[in-house]
Amino acid sequence: MAVTADRFDRRALIYGKLDRRNRIIGLLRWAVPIAGLALAAGLIFEIVIANLGSNYTIEGLTIEDGRVVIADPRYGGQFGDNNSYEVAAAEARVAMDNPELIELQSATITTVGQNDSRMEGVAPFAIIDVRAQTVTIDGELTTLDSSGVRAELYSTQIDWQNQSMVSQGPVRIDFPDGGQILSERLTYSAEDEVWRFASAQFDRPATEEDAATRITADQLNYDANAGTAAFTGNARAEQDQTVVEANTLAVQFAQGDSAEFERVEANGAVNVRSGGQTATGDRGVYDPVTETMNLTGNVRVTGEEGAISADQLSIDIAAGSSSFTGQGGNRVTGDFSPPGADRTRIEANRLLDLREDNRTEFSGNAVIRMADQTVSTDRFIVHYQPENPNQIAYYEMLGSVRVRSQDQSATGNRGIYDPDTRYLRLTGDVRVTNAGGTVSAPELRVNLATNVFEFSGPGDGSRVTGVFSPDNPPQTQ
Repeated sequence: MAVTADRFDRRALIYGKLDRRNRIIGLLRWAVPIAGLALAAGLIFEIVIANLGSNYTIEGLTIEDGRVVIADPRYGGQFGDNNSYEVAAAEARVAMDNPELIELQSATITTVGQNDSRMEGVAPFAIIDVRAQTVTIDGELTTLDSSGVRAELYSTQIDWQNQSMVSQGPVRIDFPDGGQILSERLTYSAEDEVWRFASAQFDRPATEEDAATRITADQLNYDANAGTAAFTGNARAEQDQTVVEANTLAVQFAQGDSAEFERVEANGAVNVRSGGQTATGDRGVYDPVTETMNLTGNVRVTGEEGAISADQLSIDIAAGSSSFTGQGGNRVTGDFSPPGADRTRIEANRLLDLREDNRTEFSGNAVIRMADQTVSTDRFIVHYQPENPNQIAYYEMLGSVRVRSQDQSATGNRGIYDPDTRYLRLTGDVRVTNAGGTVSAPELRVNLATNVFEFSGPGDGSRVTGVFSPDNPPQTQ
């Protein structure tokens, strides 16, 4: 009888400890409200632990092989403002010689929030460590909320004392619109409400307005308070035929609807590839409201036939135009090398690229160097082939055109240069001057390959005139 009484006292002591720790068994809140994230949706996990008090009942208590077994345990209560929870399991097991660990089989956690929003989490097996105040789920944890967001986490540990969670992965979040987040690891801290995804991939499905989007990075940090998502380390965004790469991509969500972007910023080694062109810079900012993008710092755009460099590039996506400018006295420069044609180098105060009109315009004291000729003009326009917007058709010069070579110069009001034929046509008060004299004419055609000049009139009675030095006559044809 003494042995029996001793065992009875020991069990009573264990049951007393279990009763005093009933707040640990109660996983009071395990919420997974999720909003939209990154070029489209977002994520807010929340873990809140509260005291169960006496709001639970135990039925079917038995002892098997030195363990206390509770069949079909259910725990419930209230937390916050009009929020409720229920924790249920097929059974709970506690070793009599180690009552600090509580094992839950087929655990289900259900929360009901305001406006009847619901979340349910299911784990085949979980261990509650009373001393460490943690919940460990070595296998799969799945959650589903009333908005249709589904999460799958693996190897998860929840520390309710420090209000944190770590999932060693893999992690998968599926959104009802078809969006998805994949990650190798997830950490969360309630202190700063930042969700950190390692080796993250975010996919947004196509909509009526936009093509499908994919963003990848070494790290994705979602700040629930600020409504921002930061993709850092080898960040890469793909949409249709456009690829953006940078050290970091930061997304600011619009207030009240985190599925809409308010601002997207790329920083560090920014590289944008689209339509056969590549643009690089130090920093890029995209405003989806105005549909504009600004790229600053060592800007360079390269294509099949050349490159443009500037301090700043502004792109109006809706208008299909872009503008290059220099700062602090710097000039916009272009370097073009069409196949089979002379290399052309251009500098100006500003460049306006109107690709929908198949032209690029340099303005403000434009200077062009091609072959052994230097051209200065108010405006220099590069026209592209309609069937191939990356292939140059011809160059046009407007206003105060001046063409200089080593031994002579020509002026006019307008010029056209064909890089394929290497013919330059100058019109409007044309005047050619060299050591041999001066020739004036309505029109001049120059073969830059042979340096042969051809003067002509428009057929309205205008005549070609010349004043020459007999020792150095100009070469004409």
